[in-house]
Amino acid sequence: LDSTDEEALKSQGVDKVDVAIIGIGQGAGGFEAAILTVVNLLQMGVKQIYARAEDLIAGEVFSKVGATEVIYPEIESAERWAYKLIAPQIGEKIDFAEGYSLARIKAPASFDGRTVMDLQLRQKHNVNLVLIKRGENSKQSKAEKGKIINVPMPSTVIYQDDIMMVAGSDADLAKLPQE
Repeated sequence: LDSTDEEALKSQGVDKVDVAIIGIGQGAGGFEAAILTVVNLLQMGVKQIYARAEDLIAGEVFSKVGATEVIYPEIESAERWAYKLIAPQIGEKIDFAEGYSLARIKAPASFDGRTVMDLQLRQKHNVNLVLIKRGENSKQSKAEKGKIINVPMPSTVIYQDDIMMVAGSDADLAKLPQE
């Protein structure tokens, strides 16, 4: 299907969709094809158009021609890997706002057997504990394994294998203790 041909798109019913994702590679004429595709989709009345860009300049062009949102998979992947190398204790990170995230960390040995109050995560590390998922190798009973503790109380005990969701600045999250 030639997405630069508006009639070809219409023949496939693309003019009836609400959302479109443009993932055309940007080498050897692909960038121009992607831009023309965005323009064709706009002319057909597609409400939401997401365009994949390899760099910030391409993303700016997509925004200016009318893409609803630009996706940068290569940049996002590079940032995720860089952060993973800087802060290996962070299992997964969800960006909340510029410089602030929600992160999944495995409770380190230094947290084992200590209460939320004892750890003083907010006071000592400037992060907030949102929830705990009991580890599969937890010292707790089988019923406790995998259990979610939403908004843990100060008396809640943390075990080494627990998974903790914490919120804070990226800089503070990177400073959390490692295994």
